[in-house]
Amino acid sequence: MLFRSDLSVALSKHGGPFIRWLQEKGVKFMQSQSSKKHSAPIAIPVRRLVGGLDWKGRGPDVLMRQVTQALVAAGGELMLGVEATRLVMREGRCIGVEAQRDGRPLVLECSQAVILADGGFQANLELVGRHIAPSPANLIQRGAATGNGAGLRMAVEAGAATTEMGSLDRKSTRLN
Repeated sequence: MLFRSDLSVALSKHGGPFIRWLQEKGVKFMQSQSSKKHSAPIAIPVRRLVGGLDWKGRGPDVLMRQVTQALVAAGGELMLGVEATRLVMREGRCIGVEAQRDGRPLVLECSQAVILADGGFQANLELVGRHIAPSPANLIQRGAATGNGAGLRMAVEAGAATTEMGSLDRKSTRLN
């Protein structure tokens, strides 16, 4: 396992409030021992560590269903099959997104907030090479192949700054 102090600092700053928020939405967690020195919350029920697609009814599936219910209960709408392509900015404020649904352009404006939840950039080798590992082709992809960094790209194009995204370096320590 690889230990990165910068990621530990980011998680310690922001992880607790995020986990508490998820718990307020009904998500249940247990402590998982990721190493002898570190434990981490893991959504339950835990997925068995076997090959195959047994995710239905397991922690992440339950978590997403509960967060979706909270979104709808708060007056939000979950729109599946919509691809956001660009943030709509007005007077330095994000007021919506340009998107596509079934190949047709769509503009979605909002009065409260735009949340970029695109799944990350693990399938974008250029971004993985720049921000995570110097040889991304040598990594084994376990995450969704759809995580191409669209949210990061849109945010940076709109003027957002990134933080704590340094690639692995000699300061990293390998734990056994």
